[in-house]
Amino acid sequence: MKNHQDALRSLTIYITTDNTTEVNISSSPNLNPGIKSAVDNNVYITSNSKFTLPFHLACEYLKVEPKAVIIRTSELSTVTIFDSFYEYSNDGTLVIPTYKLSNQYLISTTEPYTTSPYYYSLFGIGTLSDRTDIKIKFKMVNTSRITLLGRTYNNGDVFSITLDRFETFQVNHTTDLSGTFITSTEPIAVFSGTRCNNLISISCSHMVTQLPPTTELDYQFIVPPFFHNSKTLIQVVTPTHNTVNITIGGRVSSWILNEREYKNMESNETAVIVSRQPVLVTGFGMGSSSSLYINPYMTVIHGVHQYLDFYKITVPSGYTENFLCIIIPAVSIDNLQINGLSRDHYNTVYQSSVYLDKAYDVHVLQVRNTGETFVLSTTDKSKFGLIVYGHRTFDGYGFSGNFVLP
Repeated sequence: MKNHQDALRSLTIYITTDNTTEVNISSSPNLNPGIKSAVDNNVYITSNSKFTLPFHLACEYLKVEPKAVIIRTSELSTVTIFDSFYEYSNDGTLVIPTYKLSNQYLISTTEPYTTSPYYYSLFGIGTLSDRTDIKIKFKMVNTSRITLLGRTYNNGDVFSITLDRFETFQVNHTTDLSGTFITSTEPIAVFSGTRCNNLISISCSHMVTQLPPTTELDYQFIVPPFFHNSKTLIQVVTPTHNTVNITIGGRVSSWILNEREYKNMESNETAVIVSRQPVLVTGFGMGSSSSLYINPYMTVIHGVHQYLDFYKITVPSGYTENFLCIIIPAVSIDNLQINGLSRDHYNTVYQSSVYLDKAYDVHVLQVRNTGETFVLSTTDKSKFGLIVYGHRTFDGYGFSGNFVLP
């Protein structure tokens, strides 16, 4: 996706696996040969590896381009990507396996700080099959309009386009596009975020995450605050008419949301969200104007039914501080192991307890800045949530360990 105007660096891919794995990275035969030669790859890895993709693979606005990339692994693997095209404007996301992709998506973004083109909200679509018909029903401020391929669309209008395998299409706007609804005749991949945005920080930062399809949404969530951020922005987007209850520090709020409606709230405490119907929840580290001068970042928040009992992830190098946020049933906290060690071997910088259907503990553990791979598991096979994030001066990143149902 489009990053900061000064972006010229590369996209970083981290792949982790348990066994010797063949990794194949392929792109469209229609891609520029110079770019394609820097993308396509076929290697074997034994545990974890890092790959880079060139800056020129980033999508342009409102253009059909052959810029999708497919990663195949011969063994089950975890893939995360970091848009590091610009040193001070990065973010990361978990990559969803293609068998979990589907044909209905809700967009989550934030309101751009200004109408400058540097601050566009945006989303990008990539296709797996030829002749994929896509419809985009826009959700915008009522007075907003968007022009696509020579035609102007208002809030609620539907834009249609047909894409072939490996083709991409990126949409940008100067207003929040949250609640925009995308349908397709074949499974597609959808990413959303902002080119660069300010929330609390003194400068803007790129935000990006891959979105789960509506078939993979949950209805119960625990959302911890992002440590060292002044506040956390929580966004709830619903595909259907819905009732959403939010509990923070014993205070309960209730929202009635219409179809494709969204609502934002800011918090510096752990929030519990329960909805009548499944919803999309995204969390934004809003940044800080003190300490490291942290810039904002975003991630999909996974529901409690999407927790796993095993994760193997790589924490990127180059950040001043990195954190593993664990959300785990309270009775199982002593059964958590990280790289074969108990949590006591790591520095706990934040802790809270909440109740959903049972008691949960939230622990934020600080880890070293080494680009290290971490294996997290529970000896009693209890499932837990994982959010990974980190900061350096004028930058931040975040991603969830999982946000699709098992």
